[in-house]
Amino acid sequence: MFTAWVMDLDGEVRKQFDDCMQVSVLTEEQMQMKYPEIIDAIGYASNYVCLVDSQGPHFYPLYIYSVNIG
Repeated sequence: MFTAWVMDLDGEVRKQFDDCMQVSVLTEEQMQMKYPEIIDAIGYASNYVCLVDSQGPHFYPLYIYSVNIG
């Protein structure tokens, strides 16, 4: 496990995951095929980063956020 920080466009930390187990990037097409409800809920069609921790997967559009791991 590792720590992951989700940062906005200004470099501010918006969320910290202390028990992150996996980080992956999904293309817009993959998101539309696998998780259309996530795109509908968040409202952005873009590539997404998926962080998985003990609570399950969390999705963030790469158009708005970036992820640092450590």
